[in-house]
Amino acid sequence: MNTRIVLDLILLINLLFLMAFPLFELESHQWAGLLFFVLLGYHHWLNRRWGKGLRRGRWNRNRVMETVVNGGLVIVFLTLLYTGLFFVKRYVPFLPLPGTMMTMKIHHMSCAYLGFLLIAFHLGLHGQLWISLLKKWTGQKPWISKGISYLMPLVTLYGLYAFIHRNWLDYLLARVHFVFLDFQASKMLFFVDHLAILLAVAWIAWRIKKLGMRNGV
Repeated sequence: MNTRIVLDLILLINLLFLMAFPLFELESHQWAGLLFFVLLGYHHWLNRRWGKGLRRGRWNRNRVMETVVNGGLVIVFLTLLYTGLFFVKRYVPFLPLPGTMMTMKIHHMSCAYLGFLLIAFHLGLHGQLWISLLKKWTGQKPWISKGISYLMPLVTLYGLYAFIHRNWLDYLLARVHFVFLDFQASKMLFFVDHLAILLAVAWIAWRIKKLGMRNGV
Protein backbone atom coordinates (compact mmCIF):
# COMPACT_ATOMS: atom_id res chain seq x y z
CA MET A 1 0.00 0.00 0.00
CA ASN A 2 1.21 3.50 -0.84
CA THR A 3 3.11 5.22 1.99
CA ARG A 4 0.97 8.35 1.66
CA ILE A 5 -2.25 6.36 2.03
CA VAL A 6 -1.02 4.50 5.11
CA LEU A 7 0.15 7.77 6.64
CA ASP A 8 -3.17 9.49 5.94
CA LEU A 9 -5.13 6.61 7.47
CA ILE A 10 -2.99 6.73 10.61
CA LEU A 11 -3.50 10.50 10.80
CA LEU A 12 -7.28 10.07 10.53
CA ILE A 13 -7.37 7.43 13.27
CA ASN A 14 -5.19 9.65 15.45
CA LEU A 15 -7.46 12.62 14.73
CA LEU A 16 -10.55 10.73 15.91
CA PHE A 17 -8.71 9.71 19.07
CA LEU A 18 -7.67 13.33 19.72
CA MET A 19 -11.28 14.48 19.38
CA ALA A 20 -12.22 11.99 22.10
CA PHE A 21 -9.89 13.61 24.64
CA PRO A 22 -12.52 13.82 27.43
CA LEU A 23 -12.86 10.03 27.30
CA PHE A 24 -9.19 9.27 27.95
CA GLU A 25 -6.33 10.30 30.19
CA LEU A 26 -4.82 13.73 29.54
CA GLU A 27 -1.35 12.26 29.09
CA SER A 28 -2.55 9.97 26.29
CA HIS A 29 -4.05 13.01 24.54
CA GLN A 30 -0.75 14.86 24.82
CA TRP A 31 1.26 11.96 23.39
CA ALA A 32 -1.28 11.48 20.60
CA GLY A 33 -1.03 15.20 19.82
CA LEU A 34 2.75 14.97 19.61
CA LEU A 35 2.48 11.96 17.30
CA PHE A 36 -0.06 13.81 15.16
CA PHE A 37 2.26 16.76 14.56
CA VAL A 38 5.23 14.48 13.80
CA LEU A 39 3.15 12.56 11.25
CA LEU A 40 1.73 15.82 9.91
CA GLY A 41 5.26 17.10 9.30
CA TYR A 42 6.03 13.90 7.38
CA HIS A 43 2.78 14.32 5.41
CA HIS A 44 3.84 17.83 4.37
CA TRP A 45 7.30 16.62 3.41
CA LEU A 46 5.85 13.86 1.19
CA ASN A 47 3.60 16.41 -0.51
CA ARG A 48 6.15 19.23 -0.72
CA ARG A 49 5.75 19.44 -4.50
CA TRP A 50 2.32 21.00 -3.99
CA GLY A 51 3.83 24.10 -2.41
CA LYS A 52 6.52 24.36 -5.05
CA GLY A 53 3.90 24.30 -7.79
CA LEU A 54 1.81 27.19 -6.50
CA ARG A 55 3.38 29.65 -8.95
CA ARG A 56 2.72 27.44 -11.94
CA GLY A 57 -0.40 26.45 -13.82
CA ARG A 58 -3.90 27.83 -14.22
CA TRP A 59 -5.85 29.05 -11.21
CA ASN A 60 -9.46 27.87 -11.43
CA ARG A 61 -12.08 27.88 -8.67
CA ASN A 62 -11.19 24.42 -7.39
CA ARG A 63 -7.51 25.27 -7.11
CA VAL A 64 -8.28 28.49 -5.25
CA MET A 65 -10.60 26.57 -2.91
CA GLU A 66 -7.95 23.92 -2.23
CA THR A 67 -5.30 26.57 -1.53
CA VAL A 68 -7.59 28.48 0.85
CA VAL A 69 -8.40 25.28 2.75
CA ASN A 70 -4.73 24.33 2.99
CA GLY A 71 -3.81 27.84 4.11
CA GLY A 72 -6.52 27.66 6.76
CA LEU A 73 -5.13 24.34 7.95
CA VAL A 74 -1.65 25.83 8.34
CA ILE A 75 -3.02 28.65 10.52
CA VAL A 76 -5.12 26.26 12.61
CA PHE A 77 -2.26 23.79 13.09
CA LEU A 78 0.15 26.52 14.17
CA THR A 79 -2.43 27.75 16.69
CA LEU A 80 -2.98 24.23 17.98
CA LEU A 81 0.75 23.69 18.26
CA TYR A 82 1.26 26.91 20.21
CA THR A 83 -1.68 26.37 22.56
CA GLY A 84 -0.78 22.70 22.97
CA LEU A 85 2.78 23.57 23.97
CA PHE A 86 1.35 26.04 26.49
CA PHE A 87 -0.32 23.17 28.37
CA VAL A 88 2.95 21.23 28.58
CA LYS A 89 5.30 24.17 29.01
CA ARG A 90 6.73 22.51 32.13
CA TYR A 91 8.50 20.23 29.62
CA VAL A 92 9.68 23.16 27.47
CA PRO A 93 10.52 25.89 30.01
CA PHE A 94 12.99 27.44 27.56
CA LEU A 95 10.16 28.52 25.20
CA PRO A 96 8.50 31.91 25.84
CA LEU A 97 4.78 31.11 25.79
CA PRO A 98 2.80 34.11 27.02
CA GLY A 99 -0.92 33.80 27.63
CA THR A 100 -3.48 32.66 30.18
CA MET A 101 -4.70 29.11 30.72
CA MET A 102 -8.32 29.98 29.90
CA THR A 103 -7.42 31.88 26.71
CA MET A 104 -5.24 29.03 25.50
CA LYS A 105 -7.93 26.47 26.33
CA ILE A 106 -10.61 28.38 24.40
CA HIS A 107 -8.42 28.77 21.33
CA HIS A 108 -7.16 25.19 21.48
CA MET A 109 -10.66 23.72 21.63
CA SER A 110 -12.27 25.90 18.96
CA CYS A 111 -9.29 25.40 16.61
CA ALA A 112 -9.44 21.64 17.19
CA TYR A 113 -13.04 21.53 15.97
CA LEU A 114 -12.32 23.90 13.09
CA GLY A 115 -9.26 21.88 12.13
CA PHE A 116 -11.33 18.69 12.12
CA LEU A 117 -13.76 20.24 9.63
CA LEU A 118 -10.98 21.62 7.43
CA ILE A 119 -9.25 18.23 7.39
CA ALA A 120 -12.54 16.62 6.38
CA PHE A 121 -12.99 19.21 3.61
CA HIS A 122 -9.38 18.67 2.49
CA LEU A 123 -10.04 14.93 2.41
CA GLY A 124 -13.13 15.48 0.28
CA LEU A 125 -11.22 17.58 -2.25
CA HIS A 126 -9.14 14.45 -2.87
CA GLY A 127 -12.22 12.23 -2.92
CA GLN A 128 -11.48 10.76 -6.34
CA LEU A 129 -8.28 9.22 -4.98
CA TRP A 130 -10.14 7.48 -2.15
CA ILE A 131 -12.94 6.31 -4.44
CA SER A 132 -10.39 4.88 -6.89
CA LEU A 133 -8.58 3.11 -4.06
CA LEU A 134 -11.84 1.66 -2.76
CA LYS A 135 -12.63 0.32 -6.23
CA LYS A 136 -9.14 -1.17 -6.47
CA TRP A 137 -9.34 -2.81 -3.05
CA THR A 138 -12.74 -4.33 -3.89
CA GLY A 139 -11.69 -5.65 -7.28
CA GLN A 140 -13.22 -2.92 -9.48
CA LYS A 141 -16.76 -4.10 -8.71
CA PRO A 142 -19.27 -2.02 -10.74
CA TRP A 143 -21.67 -1.71 -7.81
CA ILE A 144 -19.12 0.26 -5.74
CA SER A 145 -19.88 3.60 -7.42
CA LYS A 146 -23.63 3.06 -7.12
CA GLY A 147 -23.29 1.99 -3.51
CA ILE A 148 -21.31 5.13 -2.69
CA SER A 149 -23.80 7.38 -4.47
CA TYR A 150 -26.70 5.89 -2.46
CA LEU A 151 -24.94 5.48 0.89
CA MET A 152 -23.06 8.77 1.22
CA PRO A 153 -26.14 11.05 1.19
CA LEU A 154 -27.51 9.01 4.12
CA VAL A 155 -24.17 9.21 5.95
CA THR A 156 -24.12 12.96 5.28
CA LEU A 157 -27.58 13.40 6.77
CA TYR A 158 -26.56 11.47 9.86
CA GLY A 159 -23.34 13.48 10.06
CA LEU A 160 -25.30 16.74 9.99
CA TYR A 161 -27.56 15.37 12.73
CA ALA A 162 -24.49 14.44 14.83
CA PHE A 163 -23.04 17.92 14.21
CA ILE A 164 -26.17 19.52 15.65
CA HIS A 165 -26.77 16.96 18.39
CA ARG A 166 -23.23 17.28 19.71
CA ASN A 167 -23.36 21.09 19.71
CA TRP A 168 -20.42 21.55 17.37
CA LEU A 169 -21.38 25.12 16.52
CA ASP A 170 -21.00 26.12 20.17
CA TYR A 171 -17.47 24.71 20.24
CA LEU A 172 -16.52 26.30 16.92
CA LEU A 173 -17.70 29.73 18.07
CA ALA A 174 -16.19 29.28 21.55
CA ARG A 175 -19.59 29.75 23.20
CA VAL A 176 -18.67 27.07 25.72
CA HIS A 177 -15.27 26.33 27.22
CA PHE A 178 -15.74 22.68 28.10
CA VAL A 179 -16.84 19.62 26.13
CA PHE A 180 -20.02 18.18 27.57
CA LEU A 181 -20.36 14.41 27.20
CA ASP A 182 -22.63 11.74 28.54
CA PHE A 183 -20.03 9.41 30.05
CA GLN A 184 -22.67 6.70 30.41
CA ALA A 185 -23.11 6.61 26.62
CA SER A 186 -21.18 4.24 24.39
CA LYS A 187 -17.68 5.34 23.42
CA MET A 188 -18.25 3.64 20.09
CA LEU A 189 -21.18 5.96 19.38
CA PHE A 190 -18.87 8.93 19.95
CA PHE A 191 -16.48 7.67 17.26
CA VAL A 192 -19.33 6.76 14.90
CA ASP A 193 -20.78 10.26 15.20
CA HIS A 194 -17.45 11.98 14.61
CA LEU A 195 -16.62 9.72 11.69
CA ALA A 196 -20.03 10.54 10.21
CA ILE A 197 -19.34 14.27 10.61
CA LEU A 198 -15.98 13.84 8.89
CA LEU A 199 -17.49 11.86 6.00
CA ALA A 200 -20.37 14.32 5.66
CA VAL A 201 -18.06 17.30 5.26
CA ALA A 202 -15.78 15.32 2.94
CA TRP A 203 -18.74 14.33 0.76
CA ILE A 204 -19.97 17.93 0.56
CA ALA A 205 -16.48 19.07 -0.44
CA TRP A 206 -16.30 16.34 -3.10
CA ARG A 207 -19.67 17.35 -4.55
CA ILE A 208 -18.63 21.02 -4.64
CA LYS A 209 -15.41 20.11 -6.44
CA LYS A 210 -17.24 17.91 -8.95
CA LEU A 211 -19.69 20.72 -9.63
CA GLY A 212 -16.77 23.05 -10.35
CA MET A 213 -15.17 20.49 -12.67
CA ARG A 214 -18.47 20.03 -14.49
CA ASN A 215 -18.88 23.76 -15.01
CA GLY A 216 -15.25 24.15 -16.03
CA VAL A 217 -14.38 26.73 -13.35
